[in-house]
This record gives sequence, C-alpha cells and structure tokens, in this order.
Amino acid sequence: LTIPSIVADQLVGADISLPCEVAEGKPAPTVLWYKDNLSVDLETVNIDQDNTLKITNANKEHSGLYVCKAENSEGSDSLAVELNVRNHSVIVNDPVNVVFEKDSQVTFDCQHEVDSALLGGLQINWFKDGVNLDLIQAPEPPPVIGENILRIEESVSPCDSANPDEDPRLYMLTNASLRICALNQSDIGEYYCVLTTDLELSVTSEISSVLLVTHFPWWIIILVLLLLLILVILICLVCYCKSRKVGKGYYGMDIEDGGRHNKSDIYYTTEDAESIMNEMDNTYTNESQYTQAKTPIFTPKTIRHLARVDKSIGSIGSLLEDDDFLDKGYQEDGSFRERYAE
Repeated sequence: LTIPSIVADQLVGADISLPCEVAEGKPAPTVLWYKDNLSVDLETVNIDQDNTLKITNANKEHSGLYVCKAENSEGSDSLAVELNVRNHSVIVNDPVNVVFEKDSQVTFDCQHEVDSALLGGLQINWFKDGVNLDLIQAPEPPPVIGENILRIEESVSPCDSANPDEDPRLYMLTNASLRICALNQSDIGEYYCVLTTDLELSVTSEISSVLLVTHFPWWIIILVLLLLLILVILICLVCYCKSRKVGKGYYGMDIEDGGRHNKSDIYYTTEDAESIMNEMDNTYTNESQYTQAKTPIFTPKTIRHLARVDKSIGSIGSLLEDDDFLDKGYQEDGSFRERYAE
C-alpha cells in the first residue's frame, strides 16, 4: 500500500482526499477504510474506485485516525493517516473611529480566536493605510510574587514612560492591540490588523480610523440665502419700476402717434372722464374777482387729436363711443367752451 503517513492539518470547510494505492497483490486484494478502528460511515465520506477516500466540506467531526487496509487470501496490509480539521481564525472586535485630539492616547484592539493547534504559527501585524507599521512590542510587566500566589501586575501603558522626542509613539501591546502615544496629525488614517497562521495566509480585521472632524460651514448656506433674498428684492424693485413707467399715456392714456405732449393736450382714462367733464368752470370764483386761468383740459387741438385716433383702440375708443362727452365741450351756438383743470 502507498499512502502519506502524515496529512497536513486542514481547515473546516475544506475538501480532503486520502489516496490509498495498492502496489501489487495476487489474488487482487479487497481494500477497506477504517476511522478510529471502526468502518467509515459512507454517509459522511465517499470512496472512489481507485480506493481514494474523499471528504467534502470537512468539519471537526471528520478529525481522527484513518486506516486503509488491503486484504486477500494470502494476507493483509494496512497504512494509517492522521487527519486534523482545525477551526478558522476569527478577529472578533468591532471597528473604532476616534476623533483626532492632539497629544492624546489611542488604542485599537485586535481580539482574535485561534484554534489552539495553530497558536504556534500565529503572527499579527498592524497596517496604516495599507502600509505595515512594523511595531515595537511593548514590554511585559514582570510577575509579582506574593506569599501564596504568583500574579501578573496590571499592564502599564508604554506611553507613560516614553520620551516623545526620542522613543517611538506606536507600540503593539501583549494582547496584540495597537497603542498610539502623543497623537498628532500624521496619525490620521485607517488602521487594521492582519492575522496569519500555518494554515491561513491572512485574516484581516475591520478598519478602524483616526478622524479629523471638520465642522460644516453653515455660514456659506446663510450667505447664499442672503444673496438670494437680495436678488429677489432687486427683481421685485425692477418689476415695480417698469410697471410705473409703462402706463396708458399721459394721464393714463396711450399716445399712438408718439408725439410730445404739452399743456394744451388732454389725456385721461375712462375712470375719471365723468369727473373731468362734470368739473365746474373755475375761471371765475365770483362775478367781480378774476382767478388766474388754468391750463385747459379740453381744447380744439385735443378734439383734432381724438378725431385722428382709431375708435377700435381700447381706452380711447371707449371715450369716443359716447357723444355726450364731446357735446359737453361746446356752447349752444356751436362755439367751443374751454374747461380748466386745477
């Protein structure tokens, strides 16, 4: 029989093959597999035609002593192999985010669970932003011998005795935690530990970090809101000024011919037409006293101007549609009677 005498330890979940080759035998021997002196359970393992025993998705229960035995009428031969299925290593601590505070101390833990058989090859390294920190191991406190007990004194932070100008600021503690002394801005970044064993190339922790908190510049939002408010006020003022300039002509009526107006012209809207036409003639305040003549508000020039305007146009047409407005401007003999505004 040919079979490896020792099989390397395997991790939980691995697929394992244990070959067993029969070199020669006459008559052809029968090959059987045993685990811990009992026939293997064919419900948990498979045996191929070439006598290879295969285990799929191995677990701790598959660990044990496996024996391959070949037997015929002339005799028997057997070989044994030890199989050990080990648990995966796990880093169990949660990530920590620390706000930067100058000259403070920071500790990042790397709590782990490793199969006891893998502790001999255990290595832990710390990285910052993907770069190995190559830390110095902090010294272990010496044991204290009492009267009846041997105890370990509580660990003292290496930062307490370190000289910040000469000694390093980063240490790995005895429990694999990272200790940073006298924090400065160069320490801002992401930190994580990586664990390796004889069966595992790397087990990486979640990322912890030292953060520099920058407060949100609320004053920028306030400034933007003030600028928007000023812009809205300016727009409102511009619109108001435009609405004052765009009217219905002099005294509220459009002037279609674009000509200049003077005091002998009259322009008014339908709203105040009745009040204008019904004004009292204030040329004289009494029979004996003459009051200075005012600018006429209804003149022959105005009549000619109105006659040239198309009656279909809004406010002017509405004035011309009623002949009574024009008739009130004449005397009984047909001559023009002037009326004056105050």
